Amino acid sequence: TCGGLSKDIALGDVVVHEESTCVLRNPDYFENSKGENYLIMNPIKSDPEMTKKLQEEIDKSLNGDGKSHLGLNATCDTFYSTQGRASDIFEDDNDGIFDKLRKRFENPLSMEMETFHMFD
Repeated sequence: TCGGLSKDIALGDVVVHEESTCVLRNPDYFENSKGENYLIMNPIKSDPEMTKKLQEEIDKSLNGDGKSHLGLNATCDTFYSTQGRASDIFEDDNDGIFDKLRKRFENPLSMEMETFHMFD
């Protein structure tokens, strides 16, 4: 799964991850009311040379049908809670997850489930 966090990203655009943070659901919060409900890790940067080359190749392949964006990604450990999806089925307490990310980082662009671990 993936999703955009910026209104500047249009359908068909591609986000190239310059760095990635990790958002984790904290089980202690939900079981024992201890700590923060979601933990947000310090970001890990990508290899600058490889990232630049990747963005160049993506721009070529898009051929004017969309554009690439370079920025911060948030890798999440779940499909629902840490990606901000609301459901009555789960006790997620995730109403402010996007605001937490935007408060901590200037311009988070995307969410998914892999990048942080590839950079780590």
